[in-house]
Amino acid sequence: MKKITVCLVAIALIAIVAMYAINKKDNNKKQIKNKDPKLSITAINGDNLEEGDISSKGNLKTKIEFCEKDFKAIMTDTSFEQLPYVKIGDKIAIDWENMDISKMILTEHLLNKNGVVRFGEEAGKLVKLNKESDNSVYFTVDVNLSATLSSDLHNYQPGNTVRGFHLKIKGKEQHDYYFVIRSDALESFQKSFIIN
Repeated sequence: MKKITVCLVAIALIAIVAMYAINKKDNNKKQIKNKDPKLSITAINGDNLEEGDISSKGNLKTKIEFCEKDFKAIMTDTSFEQLPYVKIGDKIAIDWENMDISKMILTEHLLNKNGVVRFGEEAGKLVKLNKESDNSVYFTVDVNLSATLSSDLHNYQPGNTVRGFHLKIKGKEQHDYYFVIRSDALESFQKSFIIN
């Protein structure tokens, strides 16, 4: 009788250990799945937006596509007309999950309609990022004075300035992301200067 009891206890312990090992393996798989890095970039219409609050309900939000190659790759897959229009003064939010980030650097470049940087890489403008939360930053689309260097008056029409942003994320690994928007050359031209 003692041998049977000892065997049953041993079998029960083996079953408990096996179930624990299987459960632990499943939990590890779930954790790995949950650790996939996620990044989203969204333009937020600045009308009726309270200062510092990019999560306000009722604001027009536009998802901005991004890639890890370069500006040309975006412009190859997206026509000029399909680029999101973001007016001067609007906000762009960058949200992430499961990313180890120690530093973010955002650089703006003016582009031609083929995705080529217009004034060279060295003419890139650093963009100030504002912290919204532990997993979110935003910036305001401001005037880029280099946009006023164009002698082509069509570049001053609303939505005819192509602006590319290079987001460099540093952490355990470095990631580079690129996104492109259409905007305006100058804020004052936005309402008063239209060429037919």
